[in-house]
Amino acid sequence: MELEKKEIFLPQMRGGFQSYHLNVMCNFLNKIVGDEINILEIGSFTGESTYIFSHYFNSVHSVDSWKNGNDTTKEAGMESIDMNIVFDAYRNRVKNLQNVSFNRCTSNHFFKSVYKPENHSFNMCYIDGSHEAKQVEMDIDNCIEVLGEDGIIAGHDFSWNYNLNKIVRSKFDDKPLIVFQDGSWVVIPEKYL
Repeated sequence: MELEKKEIFLPQMRGGFQSYHLNVMCNFLNKIVGDEINILEIGSFTGESTYIFSHYFNSVHSVDSWKNGNDTTKEAGMESIDMNIVFDAYRNRVKNLQNVSFNRCTSNHFFKSVYKPENHSFNMCYIDGSHEAKQVEMDIDNCIEVLGEDGIIAGHDFSWNYNLNKIVRSKFDDKPLIVFQDGSWVVIPEKYL
């Protein structure tokens, strides 16, 4: 029996504009911190940002549920996309990258049950998973706990997500905050200034 061939439209989450400015952010971080960044990426979708991070940083560990019905797919109007196909696209994009690893779970599960300081050494977190205010706040709090004072906390969608914007400003009102044109944001620890 021959399988029916179907074209699958998998939208690119980061177009050229966003990819360019994510590269700008990574280059900036390399200049002030160096390439010894071990990043925890919360929310990876098809791995476009993972791929970029892997070329600038020492290691990338992605956490994503790759599960249908999450708020990110709803926000982007992609409820009908089979997230197993998205996960396959991620794995295909990172399969030859030796400095990339991942967990297929929610960020809450990762921090509660998977993360172990003896197995994971992160000095940066990039938050681009759930866009619900309560979850963004939990992700930031979990990252602060894992990284400590000298860790870099960053994320995406600052420019067009009012809830995220408000949460980031309230959590880091006393720290230097840089926002890039793609909506990426970085809180810079004072030791790097």
